[in-house]
Amino acid sequence: MEAAQCYWWDLGQRLQGLQEVQRLIKESASRTRDVLKQHFNDLKDTLGKLLDERLVTLFQEVDTIEQETIKPLDDCQKVIEHGVNTGEDLV
Repeated sequence: MEAAQCYWWDLGQRLQGLQEVQRLIKESASRTRDVLKQHFNDLKDTLGKLLDERLVTLFQEVDTIEQETIKPLDDCQKVIEHGVNTGEDLV
């Protein structure tokens, strides 16, 4: 009887130990998830800022190219309009 009681007590201790380890694992996993979530949120914020900055730079480059490309056409239009106006004066 005493052996059975010792065995029962030993099993109870082991069960408590297992439950404690399970609790620690769950807490550790929860903390790890929180850290990962924060890390990825920080990465998303940083990446979003970098992408926004890149978009502004690309828009500026497009604006510059647009202005450089339109200027000769504007100059040509002025020459043609001058010719049309001169032709109207002659007619």
